[in-house]
Amino acid sequence: NDKEADGKEDCLLQTDVLLVRPPDMADLWEWYAYTKRQTDSDPSWGRVWPTLSLSRLVLRSLNDGGEENTISEGGDEKNVTDKEEELMNSALDALRTSSHVVEVGCGLGVAGLSYASFVASSTAAQNNANVRTVTFLDREPYALHCAMASAQTNGLTVGPIIPPETTEESNGDAGEEALNEDNAVPAITVRAAMDDWTLPTSDENDSNDNNSPIKNICYRDLHLDNQDTILLASDIIYEPSSMQCLATKLRSLLHPTNGGYALIADPVKERTPGCRDAFVESVRELGGEVGILSMPGLEERNKGMKLLEGDVDIDGNLAETVLIVVHF
Repeated sequence: NDKEADGKEDCLLQTDVLLVRPPDMADLWEWYAYTKRQTDSDPSWGRVWPTLSLSRLVLRSLNDGGEENTISEGGDEKNVTDKEEELMNSALDALRTSSHVVEVGCGLGVAGLSYASFVASSTAAQNNANVRTVTFLDREPYALHCAMASAQTNGLTVGPIIPPETTEESNGDAGEEALNEDNAVPAITVRAAMDDWTLPTSDENDSNDNNSPIKNICYRDLHLDNQDTILLASDIIYEPSSMQCLATKLRSLLHPTNGGYALIADPVKERTPGCRDAFVESVRELGGEVGILSMPGLEERNKGMKLLEGDVDIDGNLAETVLIVVHF
């Protein structure tokens, strides 16, 4: 357990989540090139990118139960406007109360796995009457394979996005697998689907549902029985030409009437200069609100915390990230 300066235990800032993943991006690219003959594939999903702060924010927010609605001690709070703080607080409240989390462009799925692991191990969360899900979305099928394998390795229940038909035949083995040893509904189920937000959504082009295993998933494709979602994402703002598609994507995954929130971790030093501004502009053009808040470095938060791969940026320096809160 890590201790804060005031002596309060904060045991969930860093927790054990087992990841199934390639050795590194170079080995993954060689595997694509020489085994799959795919030299144009993107191996970037094969590492934990330096936006691990989102996972810690998820764990901290769930653990404090709303008593401390702040992203950190040591963050650049003096530059946070009242409107941004209100937006963040509402988003963190939604994170604690929503039953359905969707990780967009999930890669290895670290943020979603952190959420699911907390729910599966928390007595309070297990006693929640709502059926909870985490849905991983990514265009790389091997990334989804790793995320789902990680879920199973961590003892989480996995299942399909499309619910099985409620017939006597379909309630056999599949139904038994969905129950735990006590014949109770699992606290949370992890799901996955191939997704590409540059494609037309299924609402715009129904033929897209049938012609390809990959499509632009929208809210109705999540099969959530008219319940709200909250979105998580890390390090997905790097291609300026797709920012309008991404903003549209986020809105399409939220409840069509109620709307909702997205929490996005992004490096302070942008992957592509100007890309974050293009994303913010695209969100606002669609009628959304955006707040950008500083996230603390590990040195400011807990000096005794062990550094992980995702705490170090690709230049070798300690990762610095911002939290982008989006509301539609």
